[in-house]
Amino acid sequence: MIDNKGPQEKLLTMLTEIYDQLEELEEVLEHSLTDLRGNLYQQQADRIGNNEALMTNLEDSIHGQSKVNTNVIDFPQNQNQKKTLKLELGF
Repeated sequence: MIDNKGPQEKLLTMLTEIYDQLEELEEVLEHSLTDLRGNLYQQQADRIGNNEALMTNLEDSIHGQSKVNTNVIDFPQNQNQKKTLKLELGF
C-alpha cells in the first residue's frame, strides 16, 4: 500500500499518538502518586502514634517516680530584709 499522506498529516498523526500516550501516562502517574501519598500519610500517622505513646509512658514514669521539684533561691533586696523566690519545675 502506498502512503499518500503528506508530511503535515504524518506529523499530525504522530502528535496525536504522543498525546494519547501522555494521557495514559498521566492516569498511571496519578494513580501511583495517590497510592504513594496514602502510604506516606499512614506511615506518618503511625509514627506520631508511636511517639505519642512513648511520651505518655515517659510522663507517667516521671510523675510516678518523683513529685514536682521545688528550688528556693534567695534574692536579698536590702540587708535587713530577705525575700525568697520559689521556682517550680514541672513537666
